[in-house]
Amino acid sequence: MDISSYPSLETYEARENTGSRSSNRLAMQISFAMWKIFELYQNEDFTVAMDCIDDVVIFKTSNENPTIVTYQLKTKDATTGNFELRKLIGDNVFLKMYDHIEKIDADVEEIYLITNNPLKFRKKTVNAERILFEKLDEDIKELIEENMSQSKVFADKGLSSKFIYSLVDMSFHNHREISQYKLNSLLMKEKIDISITAADALFNALQDILTTKQNYEFSLQDEFNTVLKKKSYSKTEFTSLLDNSKKINAYVLSFEDIRTNYKSKPLKLKEESLYRRAMASVKEKCNKSPNILQNINEDIFQYAKEQIDINDEITRIELVILLQSVFDDKINVELSKEEKEILYMQNIELALREG
Repeated sequence: MDISSYPSLETYEARENTGSRSSNRLAMQISFAMWKIFELYQNEDFTVAMDCIDDVVIFKTSNENPTIVTYQLKTKDATTGNFELRKLIGDNVFLKMYDHIEKIDADVEEIYLITNNPLKFRKKTVNAERILFEKLDEDIKELIEENMSQSKVFADKGLSSKFIYSLVDMSFHNHREISQYKLNSLLMKEKIDISITAADALFNALQDILTTKQNYEFSLQDEFNTVLKKKSYSKTEFTSLLDNSKKINAYVLSFEDIRTNYKSKPLKLKEESLYRRAMASVKEKCNKSPNILQNINEDIFQYAKEQIDINDEITRIELVILLQSVFDDKINVELSKEEKEILYMQNIELALREG
């Protein structure tokens, strides 16, 4: 990701995350990031960053002037009650959020505090789906401002309208289920027709990618741009993951196609059995590792398409042989000879279908 669109980040120094590192909290952060990816996908160009600047950060790049939206997540078991405002103040939560005004005010659009249980102060409860800090009850707002006032720029900038509180329906028990529902809704909107197994594999692949981003450990001496590249994931990358899943699961190759178009002589029964099994197993293996195979699968597809375009005489059989010579040693998932052939055949048929 190019940070030149965000002038305030050019001198930004990555800071150590001192918040809770419990596995439940980290898992819920990942689910929340997935929600934002699914919600924004159809209408925004964006990059999401994990545990960098804040728990979750969205870099919006659709408009002429790109902006940043930050999310500080506070989560707890629903049975343990509300978030006490004084406890959050004691932990300097609001002062830490004000760091964004101090350092990236020119580029930040919104600064969210997200909780999965309501905020509580004395007998008052804050449980709004979305409310500006400046619209909170006066006594609650005064306590927040008192905490923020420890910032050296608060006297000049005050309580910004960029600060927003939001209560979300998320628990240790339901966040994954909600994320899967949101992904399935996106797949329906995008008219991506894949099996439940394939959708689960896609979900797990994205979850693994974001977990890797979240877990990347950096030195405080590292350049921020270097850190951001390791901690971020773009809409373009997610689109590639979706496209790969579509290609893996597209019905473009039948056994009759193999027998008729790719074999110069009748198959022996043993060979037929191997190819029939390979047709099922290669799809299963590709669905299990879509993030690992997506780059090589795209390379195979593009190479096949290029050869079809430039070589008027090449046949399907010859193109499979050519793909074997180029890609057999590059596929980094264990596939049998027949499974690799099926992968090549599928990409050839996809390239022919797309024209």
